[in-house]
Amino acid sequence: MIGFFTNSSIGSFVRFTSLDPLFAPHSIAVIGDSGHEGGIVWTVVKRMVTAGFKGQIVPVVPDCREVWGIRSCKDLASLAAKVDVAVICLALSDIESVLVELGHKGIRLLVCLALAETEIQADELVDEQRIAALAHDWDMIVVGPKSLGLVNTVEGVNASVCLPRVRPGTIAFFSQSASLTQGILDMAQDDLGFSKCISLGKGDRISESEIMTFLGDDPETSVIAGYMEAAGDGPHFLRAAQDVTKKKPVIIVRPGNTPRGATAALFHRDSMLGFARTYTTVFKQTGILNPPDIPSFLALLQGFSRQPLPHGNNVAILTNSTYWGTLAANAAAVCGFDLCDIQGQPEHDTLEKMSESGTRHHAVCIQDEGTLAWQRVFDQVRDNAQIHALLVIIAPLPGMDMEVILPSLVKCLGSIRKTVVICTPQGDLTPQCRQMLTSHSLPWYHELQQAIDTLCAMRDYFQWQQKPYPVEVCYRRDRPRIRQIIEEARRAGTLTLQGMEIQPLLMAYELPVGEMKLARTAKSAAKMARKMGFPVELKLASPQWERIGALQRLYVEDNKGVYDAFWEITEGVRRMWPEVCISGCLVQKTVASTTQAVCIRIVRDPQFGPLLSLCFDSGVEGRERKAGYRLLPLSLEDAHDIIREVWAGPRLGDAGEEPSARLASLEDVLLTVSQLAMDCPEVIELEVCPVYVDHHAAMINDARVVLTPGDF
Repeated sequence: MIGFFTNSSIGSFVRFTSLDPLFAPHSIAVIGDSGHEGGIVWTVVKRMVTAGFKGQIVPVVPDCREVWGIRSCKDLASLAAKVDVAVICLALSDIESVLVELGHKGIRLLVCLALAETEIQADELVDEQRIAALAHDWDMIVVGPKSLGLVNTVEGVNASVCLPRVRPGTIAFFSQSASLTQGILDMAQDDLGFSKCISLGKGDRISESEIMTFLGDDPETSVIAGYMEAAGDGPHFLRAAQDVTKKKPVIIVRPGNTPRGATAALFHRDSMLGFARTYTTVFKQTGILNPPDIPSFLALLQGFSRQPLPHGNNVAILTNSTYWGTLAANAAAVCGFDLCDIQGQPEHDTLEKMSESGTRHHAVCIQDEGTLAWQRVFDQVRDNAQIHALLVIIAPLPGMDMEVILPSLVKCLGSIRKTVVICTPQGDLTPQCRQMLTSHSLPWYHELQQAIDTLCAMRDYFQWQQKPYPVEVCYRRDRPRIRQIIEEARRAGTLTLQGMEIQPLLMAYELPVGEMKLARTAKSAAKMARKMGFPVELKLASPQWERIGALQRLYVEDNKGVYDAFWEITEGVRRMWPEVCISGCLVQKTVASTTQAVCIRIVRDPQFGPLLSLCFDSGVEGRERKAGYRLLPLSLEDAHDIIREVWAGPRLGDAGEEPSARLASLEDVLLTVSQLAMDCPEVIELEVCPVYVDHHAAMINDARVVLTPGDF
């Protein structure tokens, strides 16, 4: 953890190993310019006392002897004892001098509350930078500035000024936005319980990865939730998230995941860093759940905080409406669930709906309006080990009194040790019914799709937890030769390597590259082609190829085609760009035109490092190509999964052959290219396209590398 505290007896700094002193302090100083009733200091002290804080509270105000019945100090100099945490209730311009005094007194844990939030003010930005610099100089952990504070319901800590009162529970919530913190807690306070809440504000002294690591080891927290715009330390965030998600679910909502959302985010003062695609990939690779909006976010929190995870893919649907049963069966089938049928009871019928794949899916419909039929089916579900989850849909029917039927249903559902989700469409529940479901830890939803999505997310997270830790591989390469190639290119000012220039770099990694030679004339090109063996590919060779925009290339299968292609390429360029110097044509060994073409591209994200994309050429002009994304370094599982994400299986090799056998060569290329990008931080962009792949081998036909300028 960042941050130190001073042992005044020896005058040395001791590093914090946990955020425990911040969330569970023994003493707190509340610092402001007024302690009168209704002020910020008065409000914070009142909230701390009414929350049940057992430690010492010391108000520091110049104009009052007491605040909420607690004796105060007039300034920091008169603060007799050292406190664990200082809560600062001052304007930004006044915080700087207070930080220096706190530093001299050895107080290293600070919470800077937001007095007023404005998006764009130059003077406030300067103040924030000065506060960050002072916090760094004094090795302080600072929450904020412009934070709403923090809450720990277990320890009775409520060091906040306007956070709503939350119920105790097992959800820990952090947020980078003050307004979103207040809004989410307002919406969730009636239905969800929290162990800890923290508004990070505008500071950078506590990172999201540190918060996640701390909450991952917190025994009072079972679900970690957050609103995040950007991660401060990308690689550290990746490592922390991969470790924490193996212990507890992490659910993060982030704006800017759609093109319009990303555009809108640019107008925010703290506009998101990094690419939106990168964050989507980060969440996927680390097991973080990323709901698209706030309602979906709250829906997931209900399910994960109240129910155990489903240990399989089998779900039973129980309803009193054939209409909703049919819709639920279809929605569950789309999410990939296997629906279980419950047979043997005369009080219910089985609805059957054909899915697109032709498989029968079932929902059980209760015809009896009483509760006895429901209880019998619940008993079947409880005793059936093949059922992993239960979706109960209670549609309001004429004459049905939910307050009468619900207690007996809730009592039966409480004995089922499986994942249970309740949906009550077409009607709101009374406060008594909602309280009843909440007290029995049963998540309920008005929208059917939210209930299905929650079950789907819980199933996917359980599968993520069962995955082994990623295994990274290291391929053999000629390191001295690689450094020599890159340094010579940068020294010469050649920042883009392509064609024959990049071949030595690829060969140093033992990548499968087709043989390539430079032909000055058509006759020499035909001779080279015959020696290599057809088919071959001819490309324009010119030191000014960048002016043309794209390399001219033609696929050739015979000797006559070489002559035709040579003249077509060279004469075509000469007519269009007479000023371009043409060196001839590059002749390269290639594979049959029916072989699948693959494109691999790597770009370096400013926060998380190299991002790899893989796509397959559809062969149809204008059709959008589906791509898969992974952050580097790739593991064996990443290389395996990304190929299958873009539907490589049906395209490569024979249908009856094992995917691992026919895709091993492409996996080797992906892992080796990943090694290249990790070895060479000077490479800011790498494109290997096309790579021809079949069930026998993979061959790189062309590649391009963009380097950063060298300091020579």
